[in-house]
Amino acid sequence: MLVHYPGMIRESIQELAETESRLRGLPACDRIRMLRLLKSGQCRNQGETSLVLGYSARQLRRWWKVYQEEGLDALIHLQNRGGSEERVNEIALRALQSEIDLGRICLLKEVKHYLHDEHGITYHSLQGVHDMLRRQGIRLK
Repeated sequence: MLVHYPGMIRESIQELAETESRLRGLPACDRIRMLRLLKSGQCRNQGETSLVLGYSARQLRRWWKVYQEEGLDALIHLQNRGGSEERVNEIALRALQSEIDLGRICLLKEVKHYLHDEHGITYHSLQGVHDMLRRQGIRLK
């Protein structure tokens, strides 16, 4: 399907360039650059634009959909969905840290069993436990 981007992008090239300049260094800068490249004709389609910007074509399709449905402000303020919430809560973290400090827990499998038995928090792999400890800044002794 051939899309005439210059006609579909409401802002002028100048407005997009100014916004892009203002957002330089922020994640939103590339999203505005996508619009500017398409509006100016420097890139003819999202596939070309994805190669220039270094993002997947799928990601650019997501950005384009947000722009079409919600406009420039939504594209600028688009938040990463991020991953799921941390399984381990603050209470379990403090208790785990105490157990580690007392020397009762020294191995990843001990952390895994402790969280499951004492707090009902299940990790299916030791790698998941390791990643959680790293995110939380906890080191085993």
